[in-house]
Amino acid sequence: TKDRPDCQPRIFWNTVVNPWTPFAARGMIWYQGEHDSGEPATYTAKMHRLYDGWRQRFGNPDLRFYYAQLCSWGTNIAPFQEAQAMFEQEEPNAAMAVICDVCNLTDIHTNDKEPVGRRLARLAANRSYGRTDLIPTGPTPVGATLEGGRVLVRFANAGKGLKANDGKALREFELGDKDGKFVNVKAEIVGGDTVALEIPDGIKPVRVRHAWDDCPEINLSNSEGDPAT
Repeated sequence: TKDRPDCQPRIFWNTVVNPWTPFAARGMIWYQGEHDSGEPATYTAKMHRLYDGWRQRFGNPDLRFYYAQLCSWGTNIAPFQEAQAMFEQEEPNAAMAVICDVCNLTDIHTNDKEPVGRRLARLAANRSYGRTDLIPTGPTPVGATLEGGRVLVRFANAGKGLKANDGKALREFELGDKDGKFVNVKAEIVGGDTVALEIPDGIKPVRVRHAWDDCPEINLSNSEGDPAT
């Protein structure tokens, strides 16, 4: 466990990472462990410190940092996954591979490793090696507007257009009011990069959530089949 003397951060750094510095590296791939999952409020700041330390010690201020979303396992994972997404938004050299669609509640690690590897490889190929023909990630929300009785959510990385990868109605979308009350809502694709959310009676929405669950059954993807965050 992390309480053992040989599992302290200084031991990990001195035995596993530091001997490689200042090895020339274009980027790193990071798979987050579960020990930090109970501390979402401090995680984003911790990741900034980790990344800043690595790029300094490896002598590369533009070090790319690609990482996998924590598996949807256990309880109350969504706040931690949101903290992971916040780091990606704040650090231009970082990007997250969404993997909650291949996780399950019976195993702390996904049994299907191939999609995880492919999505991380696609990030590196696009962001570090100039493969602009590849869509780097699944749909990523970039804005929401109120229009009549609907909220329109626009996504980047839609490819040739958003789709429900199982052919069914979109799932796992919620709208929340100023008091923090969230309700599931009907959602439909209304354009190549836009999803419309129907506003139920009695709700004045100020927030949108997607896949806010311990093991969400998401089906929104881009034309390549990669899932939305």
